[in-house]
Amino acid sequence: DITQLTFGEPEHPCSLSHMSAAPFLSKYTLRGHTDQVSSVSITPDSQHIVSGSYDKTVRVWSLASGEQVRRLQGHTGRVHSVAVTPDGRHIVSGGGDKTVRVWSLATGEQEHRLEGHTGRGLFVTTTLDCQHIVSVSPDDTARMWSLAGGEEVRRPEGHTHWVNSATTTTHNGHHLLIGSFDTSVRVWSLADGEV
Repeated sequence: DITQLTFGEPEHPCSLSHMSAAPFLSKYTLRGHTDQVSSVSITPDSQHIVSGSYDKTVRVWSLASGEQVRRLQGHTGRVHSVAVTPDGRHIVSGGGDKTVRVWSLATGEQEHRLEGHTGRGLFVTTTLDCQHIVSVSPDDTARMWSLAGGEEVRRPEGHTHWVNSATTTTHNGHHLLIGSFDTSVRVWSLADGEV
């Protein structure tokens, strides 16, 4: 059986559905956000759901009960993207305030505020080794940050338009893929930074 999050109710909640051969039936609805839910992620241990919203908050929910576990505040603009590190220790969020934030999943405390992008609507992801965060932005840039220290360590360059997506390869984590409105996808080596 597989669980899937769905959206679309007037109050902007996200709904959890249970997938089987039968029609989708909503198991429960996660309520608490006061504006659109823009991004969701699930922790590697499948214990928690993380959601980001235009209400400027990141929320952590129990997958078992649907109850809100914590509310993370700090962004001063809409939260556009959330990600959970593969080790399940950190939440990363990208916001309309042009910042990337790193939070402790265990405590909810903000550990880093990463600044440098000049465009709003940041999308974030993490590397499989939990060493780096990658953020992409409408400012046509992608940036790689140290998860531990919060400093920018690399800036993959070459895109000529809004950079809107990024992921690391899942089988070995050696490559970073970045997509852009310039109609290209660039594949970068995480070892040497070469495209």
